[in-house]
Amino acid sequence: METLNNDKHEAFLRGQRLKGLRIKQGLTQAQVAEHVTGVNRPRVAAYENGSYDLANMSFGTAKELAAALGLSISTLAKII
Repeated sequence: METLNNDKHEAFLRGQRLKGLRIKQGLTQAQVAEHVTGVNRPRVAAYENGSYDLANMSFGTAKELAAALGLSISTLAKII
C-alpha cells in the first residue's frame, strides 16, 4: 500500500511540474490539448492533478506535449 501511495504522490508532483511549465508559457489547458493528438482539455487537467500519470503517456504524446510547451523531448523528460 505504501508503494501505491508513493506512486500517486509522484504522479501528482509530475503533474504539478507540468502545470508550472504550462503556466510559465502562458498557455491554457485547452491550448496545450489543441497541439497534442488524442489529448483533450480534461486529459491535460488529469495529467496536472496526477490522476493520469505522465509516466504512462506514449512517446508520441510526450513529443507533442514537449513541442506545445516549446521544449525538447529530452528537456521535458528531465523536468517531469
